[in-house]
Amino acid sequence: MINLAIRNCKIYFRQKSTVFFSLMGVFIIILLYAVFLGDQFKNGLDVKDVDVLMYSWVIAGIVAVTSITTTMGAFELFVEDRAHKVINDFNSSPIAHYKLVGGYILCAFIVGSLMSSVAFFVGELFLLSQGATLLSLITIMQILFIILLSSLMSSTIVFFIVSFFNNLSAMSTASTILGTLIGFLTGVYLPIGSLPEYVQFIIKSFPLLTLQYSYVSFFYKNHSKQVSTIYLMNI
Repeated sequence: MINLAIRNCKIYFRQKSTVFFSLMGVFIIILLYAVFLGDQFKNGLDVKDVDVLMYSWVIAGIVAVTSITTTMGAFELFVEDRAHKVINDFNSSPIAHYKLVGGYILCAFIVGSLMSSVAFFVGELFLLSQGATLLSLITIMQILFIILLSSLMSSTIVFFIVSFFNNLSAMSTASTILGTLIGFLTGVYLPIGSLPEYVQFIIKSFPLLTLQYSYVSFFYKNHSKQVSTIYLMNI
């Protein structure tokens, strides 16, 4: 199982286009906030360190989004192996089925954890450059634990979804849709409180929204007492 996971991870990182498109949701978030969402976020907010508040929210969203889009990208190899009948060769080998499945899930978990951790540390460096204070070691460890938890959860959820795909075109379409909608599902693009109640219910049922609130809390509680503002805007 471990050898299969290593093989899958090597293939994932060797395919630069796969890595790029698995981060498409992140690029969309950064672009939208750079163009117009950033100004809309700050308008009407009379709080201390509003820039740190906004950047904390965006970075928390990026970390949450990365954990699911990168695991989706890692599972592209699973669909590719099924489409090219490579999976049949694995099934005919002495490898137990649970080890075969576990190899793909473990690879997705490793990719999601690694990429999310990189996004977190880059985001923290950016916050420091904007005048934020350095997170404590305990807080960093707590965030890394949540990253591992979110990557594990994303890996299992995404594996269930991709198990229905037998060709790369369907996988590519699903990845594009997910990369586009993930910002809405995590409440990054729009304040959830401004949406209709049934839409709020759907979004709040999405597990990563709770994880993003955890990221925001850990990021911002070290910089200001205004963390409650972000909750009031979105709940």
